[in-house]
Amino acid sequence: MSSFNKQIYEQLISDNQFVEWASGKNNTRQKYWAGWKKEHPDFTVEFEEACKTVTIIEFNPPKISRAEVTYLWSKTKKNLCKPRKNSPVREIISWYGKIAGVLIIPLIILSVWLFQNNQTVKSDINNIIENNINKLITVKAPVGGRLNFELPDGSKVWLNAGTVFEYPAYFNSNSREVNLLGEAVFEIKKSNTPFIVHNPGPDIKVYGTIFSVNSYNDQENIIVALVSGKISLDVNHKEVFLSPGEVSMFNKQKRELTITRKNTEQYTCWREGRFMFRDTPLKEILATLQRQYNVTISLSNPKLANYKYNAAFEQESLDQILYMLSLSAPIKYTFNKPKRNKDGSFTKAKVTIYEDKNRIINQ
Repeated sequence: MSSFNKQIYEQLISDNQFVEWASGKNNTRQKYWAGWKKEHPDFTVEFEEACKTVTIIEFNPPKISRAEVTYLWSKTKKNLCKPRKNSPVREIISWYGKIAGVLIIPLIILSVWLFQNNQTVKSDINNIIENNINKLITVKAPVGGRLNFELPDGSKVWLNAGTVFEYPAYFNSNSREVNLLGEAVFEIKKSNTPFIVHNPGPDIKVYGTIFSVNSYNDQENIIVALVSGKISLDVNHKEVFLSPGEVSMFNKQKRELTITRKNTEQYTCWREGRFMFRDTPLKEILATLQRQYNVTISLSNPKLANYKYNAAFEQESLDQILYMLSLSAPIKYTFNKPKRNKDGSFTKAKVTIYEDKNRIINQ
């Protein structure tokens, strides 16, 4: 049994839309959250615990004691019953006054209660914000899986396998800053407050847009692809802008940036379980397959790493993908499937790729 994922739990209870739905205040998101639960079966326990937390937490309003209500009512009743000699006009006014007295006292009590309750709610909310404004929530997409969720401002994020993402429980009024290590697609909600993505490469400043970032530690380059909108990169303390359809590649060692125009779909289609490779070295393809299928892949000959492919895959198994790669290149492979250990766990699948000496690799 997997351990309780505290990060997922915290992510859910800090999501305003989740809280509104789980508390029964907004049923329009029923289909979305039912789908979320179905797409993330490994986090069923965290999801149910987050629902329970939302339903049991409530602000306790200041209570007016029964004795106070009895006292106010008796005082009002006593005043109403006092004998007075009035003219018919005064009697009518007096009668309306009695009715008003009966209504006004409860209204006064209700008004005081609402005022005090509102102040209590505001105080509780301010305390929550103050205590959590600097708290970072860490979300980790498991190897072999993907995650998608909404940030506190309504922006959407998709995380690819093995990605680590950090964001505050609440965005303040001055900035919206997040940390990324891995691959993600962002759909940022437009706002006057800047959105900054910190990563191993140049910081990315967002102006309301859709874009992807590939910043895994084991990669030589940080890749940013702009689908729509406007973003800029902080390259050596200089702001460099990207236009829709442009892809930037930042070399971490050389600290150099190159920008080209490409089909950005190949950088975002993994959200839908598809993979597109355009003039991509075999070593990069294998790195992607290792994360997506939680497998160890090794090359027997280093010169195979630079062999380039143009390929697209959708819902194929790892074995099928390896077979198709071997058809279009002079390579062969062995595939050792996972084995069950005595404790019930499984070993990692292992793949070794060899050069097929009966065929020639054209560089």
